[in-house]
Amino acid sequence: MDPFIKQTIDSYAMGFDSFEIKDEALKTEIEAWKQDMYALGNECSDAMSFMEKLGTSGLQEKQMDLITRASMPPASTNESGENEGINKDFDPSKVKLPTVQEFLEQFRVPYETVKAQGYRKRGEAAYENIFNVANRTDDLLEMNIILEEEDLTWKIVTEDLIDIFD
Repeated sequence: MDPFIKQTIDSYAMGFDSFEIKDEALKTEIEAWKQDMYALGNECSDAMSFMEKLGTSGLQEKQMDLITRASMPPASTNESGENEGINKDFDPSKVKLPTVQEFLEQFRVPYETVKAQGYRKRGEAAYENIFNVANRTDDLLEMNIILEEEDLTWKIVTEDLIDIFD
């Protein structure tokens, strides 16, 4: 098998290593998927043909499905062994959402980096417009609507690029 193909398949397969999978049926499906991937790799003489066949094989979609299922918490069962559903003990009222201010603080480090440059004034202003959203609403949904409708996160990129290339 071409070394690039093998490395590609190995990296796809390693995606499952970070999950503790207790469901035997899921483990079997993952192993079957791995076998199908290696079989496809053995059929191809070069990386280009492998990537083309992989794109049409459905194996990438299957991998995403398996990863999604592997990452979900196991279903709870009652005393008689019946499935009670996934995460039956989950209480959404106990989830603490960040405030708008806390959420927007994720932009602080890149803002400080841009500000330290000294000449990226449009970029600075774009970040400051994002921080200003906290003065306009305390509702996370409304914050997201404002960010989207006013393209504020996109303006970070565009305004900063104008500073750099102007």
